Amino acid sequence: MGWWVALGAAPANGQLPQPWNDARTTALVAKAVERRQVSDTALKDFRARAHGFLSFLAQLGDTLVEPPRLVKSSELMVDVYWKAPSLSKQVVVGMRDTALVPGDIGYYSDRYGIVQSNFPDWIRLGDGQDVRDVPHPISGASGHYEFRIRDSLTLTLPARRVDVYEVDVRPKNEALPRVVGTLFLERQTGDIVRMALTFTRSAILDRRIEVLAVTLENALIDERFWLPRRQELEVRRAGTWFDFPARGIIRARWQVTGHEVNRGLAAAIFAGPPIAFEEMTKLRAFTFDGTIIGQLPDDVLPVAPEDVQRVQAVATELVTRNAIAKAQSGAVSAGSVSDLARVNRVEGLAAGIGGRWRPSASIGLSARVRYGTADAEFKGAVGLEVVPRRGMTLGLFAQRDYRDLGDEAEVSLVRNSIAAQEFAADLTNPYDVRSTGITLGLGVPGRAQWRVELAVERHAPLAVHASASTGQYQPTVAVTEMDGARLSVSAENAVTPSLLEGSLRLRGELRGGRYDVVGGGMTAGATAGTTAWTLRGFALADYQRPMGGWTLVSHTTVAASSGNGAQLPQQLVYLGGPVSGPGYEYHAFVGRAGFTQRVEGRFSVPFVPIPLGRFGTVPGQATLAPFVHAAGIARPPVGGMPDGVYPAVGVGLLLIHDLLRLDVARGLRDGRWTFGIDFARAFWGVL
Repeated sequence: MGWWVALGAAPANGQLPQPWNDARTTALVAKAVERRQVSDTALKDFRARAHGFLSFLAQLGDTLVEPPRLVKSSELMVDVYWKAPSLSKQVVVGMRDTALVPGDIGYYSDRYGIVQSNFPDWIRLGDGQDVRDVPHPISGASGHYEFRIRDSLTLTLPARRVDVYEVDVRPKNEALPRVVGTLFLERQTGDIVRMALTFTRSAILDRRIEVLAVTLENALIDERFWLPRRQELEVRRAGTWFDFPARGIIRARWQVTGHEVNRGLAAAIFAGPPIAFEEMTKLRAFTFDGTIIGQLPDDVLPVAPEDVQRVQAVATELVTRNAIAKAQSGAVSAGSVSDLARVNRVEGLAAGIGGRWRPSASIGLSARVRYGTADAEFKGAVGLEVVPRRGMTLGLFAQRDYRDLGDEAEVSLVRNSIAAQEFAADLTNPYDVRSTGITLGLGVPGRAQWRVELAVERHAPLAVHASASTGQYQPTVAVTEMDGARLSVSAENAVTPSLLEGSLRLRGELRGGRYDVVGGGMTAGATAGTTAWTLRGFALADYQRPMGGWTLVSHTTVAASSGNGAQLPQQLVYLGGPVSGPGYEYHAFVGRAGFTQRVEGRFSVPFVPIPLGRFGTVPGQATLAPFVHAAGIARPPVGGMPDGVYPAVGVGLLLIHDLLRLDVARGLRDGRWTFGIDFARAFWGVL
């Protein structure tokens, strides 16, 4: 039986970590190399069974805060065989999969099995397409690496205690194909207990790969042999020539059990390819426990993969950032599909493009431009970004863009472009902003992301220039024209509080400004020539909690404006529309303070299955989401809707793997029936 139980840490020789390549560390590594070269002759062979999940996830939008979304997952059962000195065979005996989003997804053959013998002396991954012929740090090529003892652990087993050293490894030459990471070596024998590795940039052959991390964990079998127990692999890919906020993630998780040692395995077992498959009928007939979704491990669901973050954190500590960062000297870029083309009542059809250039992993230059065919105006931005250390970003920028008055988008920009062009239904409220400033970003993946921005800017109103196929556009808001300076602090975090037993995402911004009023859209106390001081805050909380057969979803926002310029049009709170006020007109509620609260329950209902050929099949179910909503507004300007709370009820229907959402809502206080169809909000960031 195998065990892996860490009770605590005890210092090695009183001071940790030790210096690089000191005598203690060098002796331990030499012992480990010898152990791999002259293996324990008592181990003739073994067999085991590996249960794994091979998943493909998509990460859309800001990769620091947007969790990966599961697209497809395959559950696998694999019979594992090994025979001295180095014969390896694995047979996939069971497989089932599910596609949560239509897609044609394939994997390299070695993804369907585990890593044997803690990798051979020359490491390969992805059938040699991701990594090929990288020297193993515990092999005859150990001279290519530097080592130091970071910490020590004591493992308590049923019959004895085992002392393990945690050893950092880094290449002597970071420019060469090498590994970076940590090894756990048994103090007495030098056996490898655990490996957590990533690779230098030159070792990764596929230029699309941003992150490649692997963790191999062993268990002590029969109180003598360290054999595979748990393995994890993560590969994150992005484009090379087109920089777009979307990532594809391959995540493999394996658990190995049922080890049987020295059973006299026949040599015939190892004939053929190292990884083979049973006939498809046998694969599909294999009986798994429960449903595949119910059996998925937590780290395959859309949460931050802590082990991958840990590997990356250690690697960036051990080597320079340039050694492991993705190489991207230059690329065409876009923050969303609508950065390339959009339609609204001010610009008409607007086309844009952007570019990024990274002379090094710590410095980035960016530029973008957009031209509106109706207003005949250019908008754009240039920026410089510097990453002095992990978790910190400094930036300079200058831009001209059209900023929206609403705190939240009411529809995706793709849906808005279609509705604006065809039906004059433009659910944006833009005004002109020209600004120059500096930014400071703090935070690492999995923690709060902070951003501080100091800018000088000019606000100006905009007019309707476009015409729609049918209907007439509503006029834009006559914002106050003014010049000034702004300081804003924003933060965003995704947490899983144990008290609430669900997932909670928080976002907030506090911004203050001093402006000299020029004219246009002026209000009481803000005439031309006066100085306006403003302070405005916004906070958002999204909460989800599974409740047996359904999921509770809550969406809360609060916003308020203060100061002698609080009633300037661009400082007010705007509510109303599919998100902030379903059942009411777009931005029907305007005031100095406001809130929204939506609570909905989501559960599966039968639906008509739709075949999509080789891309899979839309399952015979949809998600029904009845909801209640309230929008509250306070201190409205003269002529606005009265202050108070405006309730609504409605129901949503999520279709095609929850990609599309249909909503019907009714406002209960001077409201109306509203109907809408859009992409699911999870995808708005890239639309």
